[in-house]
Amino acid sequence: MDDLRLTLQTLPPDDRRDLGQFIQWQRRKATGRQDLRLLELLLSPKEYRSEELIQKLYPDEPNPVAYYALRKRLLRYLTDFLLLRQRQHDATAATSVRGQLTLAQYLFGAGVPRLAWNLLRKAEKLAQDNEQYEPLNAVYNLQIQYANSPYADPLDDIIERHRRNKKAADEEERAAIADSLLRQRLRQARLRGRGAVPVDEILRSILTEYDLQEAFARSPSLLCRLMSITRHAMLVRGDFPTFAPFIERCYKLMERRHRFAPAHRGYQLRLLYMLAHALYRSRRFQESVAYLEQGLAVLAAAPG
Repeated sequence: MDDLRLTLQTLPPDDRRDLGQFIQWQRRKATGRQDLRLLELLLSPKEYRSEELIQKLYPDEPNPVAYYALRKRLLRYLTDFLLLRQRQHDATAATSVRGQLTLAQYLFGAGVPRLAWNLLRKAEKLAQDNEQYEPLNAVYNLQIQYANSPYADPLDDIIERHRRNKKAADEEERAAIADSLLRQRLRQARLRGRGAVPVDEILRSILTEYDLQEAFARSPSLLCRLMSITRHAMLVRGDFPTFAPFIERCYKLMERRHRFAPAHRGYQLRLLYMLAHALYRSRRFQESVAYLEQGLAVLAAAPG
């Protein structure tokens, strides 16, 4: 099995065409490029062996060394193409933060530190509002690097914000581990039947083990992910009377202690939907409608 061919074959027709145009643009030549010829051969319905591909690409004098160098170049083009396409189609906060960070790095190099620092502050706020800890860490690293600028924030303040963000990022990593463990243990509990360990106990055990009790109570994104996993297990078992009070307690705790910021509106709506659905399936219709109306109010308050 040719792994490069397998990867290329996963591309839909439009992306195959765009990849060819991308390679042409990179090479600045419309015809006669071996990389385009290799792309054509690898996308053909027939799968050729390496020896056959070498013969087709270099009919006068077979050249395995040039062939494998050509494959590496095509793989690099494919990677660059997919990265570019991802940036074009990804409108998430993380992408915007990385874009602002790249521009700030350029401005520092171009000798325009005032604009660079303005961008870094915007990137920092956007990342904070959307809980984008990884790109936020990169923002702080750049701020620390250029802390000697007259436009910079006090270095001690930057370091303290960086420390807090590292703690939040560590919590997110531990949450990802807890996420996988919860899926596994819920799957095991489902196999054992309804008399198995209650979901509350499974969840409490994992959160205690990874010191995440407070993290899930103050992070809407982590709470939403946790509830989605738990809900999936309850859907399979049909155990809505157990899930409904559980998600209701979690939602009210989040709302009471930390509220939902505008950037967390999407997570809040997902939680409200899961809660309303669980209450409906538990035949608690009036309460279900009340939470649906709360969701409509959140939507109505959204800008635009």
